Amino acid sequence: MILVHIEPQSYVQKNFNERMFVYFSRLYEKHRRKILPVAVFGYDRVRDEPESFEIVFPFLDVLNFRFYKLELKKT
Repeated sequence: MILVHIEPQSYVQKNFNERMFVYFSRLYEKHRRKILPVAVFGYDRVRDEPESFEIVFPFLDVLNFRFYKLELKKT
């Protein structure tokens, strides 16, 4: 079974990528299943939204969380 987490976003939000990771981790903790995270951006402002959240140190890459990104109004 695969769970699909769809997060619609209608406005610019600082640290949205971090929020996606937090929601993903909570879902994974609860269900212990494969989860496909999808962010759907629907606001007018053209912007390159990040599609990952990372935690790194100079000596170790701890986390590289990625999600599928759909930008509906990007030209």
